[in-house]
Amino acid sequence: MQHPAFGLLIVLSLSLSTLMGQEVVDVNNLPEPNQKALNVLTQKAQSARVVEKGYQNLNEHGINIFAPSLVEAIRFHLKGAGARIQGDRVILRQTMSIQYMRERPLWVLDGLIYDNEPYVNFNTIRKVRVLRSAAETNRYGSQGNAGVIEIITD
Repeated sequence: MQHPAFGLLIVLSLSLSTLMGQEVVDVNNLPEPNQKALNVLTQKAQSARVVEKGYQNLNEHGINIFAPSLVEAIRFHLKGAGARIQGDRVILRQTMSIQYMRERPLWVLDGLIYDNEPYVNFNTIRKVRVLRSAAETNRYGSQGNAGVIEIITD
């Protein structure tokens, strides 16, 4: 009788063989329990990728050029920086000072400062920097106290 982990061992070795460019074993010739285990793991891996990334249509710069808004177009960068997104509202950090209260982050497009989300052709975006900490946003003064989203285009 085979150990219960034997099927998982085969699946892992198949995955490693594929990744390392070695000969790939025909999974159709595996015993049925191992084929089932492979199918379950493959489905879980695929769904995890979709849930984990949740981003489709990203170009090489991580921009969704088919998005309906700039926030959606750069969602990959925002989530990677720990931003919270509520609809089209981005929350980078909560401000503590009532005097300089800002709810929304400052937008900087090619060095020009915008209080609101600027218009930009998504195809031209090459780099997005999301600045959250006080040290990162210091050069923008009180304007950047809710965070800064810097966008560089062609």
